[in-house]
Amino acid sequence: MKLVFIHGSGGFGGVWHRQLAHFKDADAITRPGHPDGKPLDSMEAIVDWLHGHISRKGYREIVLCGHSMGGGIALEYTLKYPDHIIGLVLVDSTSRMSMPPAFHYNPEAYVNDIEGYLKRLKEHFKRLPVHEQDSLIMRMLLVGTAGRLADMMAMRDFDISGRLNEIKVPVRVAIGTEDPIPRASFERLAASIPNCRLTVIENAGHYVMLDQPDEFNRVLDGFLSEIVTEAR
Repeated sequence: MKLVFIHGSGGFGGVWHRQLAHFKDADAITRPGHPDGKPLDSMEAIVDWLHGHISRKGYREIVLCGHSMGGGIALEYTLKYPDHIIGLVLVDSTSRMSMPPAFHYNPEAYVNDIEGYLKRLKEHFKRLPVHEQDSLIMRMLLVGTAGRLADMMAMRDFDISGRLNEIKVPVRVAIGTEDPIPRASFERLAASIPNCRLTVIENAGHYVMLDQPDEFNRVLDGFLSEIVTEAR
């Protein structure tokens, strides 16, 4: 079994550092343009890039674990390339991305509003130690406006709500009680996937895997064990 972590919009593989310390053989990818390489501005291009990465590595029996936009990528990947995918973990993810009104009005101006972006990052990471907040924010700022704009353009038209019943592998949806996204969005996602359970983790926001890493890792360990048991 190979566990592959997929970061969200504007992120990088290091947002999973508390999971990589626990799941020693896992792979936390960093997508092109974050900041190295050319940013990919469509879900199709991102999924195809990920498929190339997985193929080159020769991974089999894969569990994709995606955060926010990364969960959307995991869903889209499973629909397009179902071979070898044996499970999905969707962390603070939905089946349809809701973009801020300011983005629709002027995408470039929205992503160039660094002050607003910093405010959102500080709110996301407020539960973490100060040194960890600073490190994550500094690294995410390196992604730059081109990478963040490409991510948001890719998410803009993403909506696979009508295809969730095609997901046949076991799925776990994990969310934090303090996530600003309405819980009903996550509940609809979990209810629309045939073999899916919703897990709510207390005292965690949109980055549940960072806010409550021990509890999140325990949930993920349990899910992986369930997959192994089902496969026997």
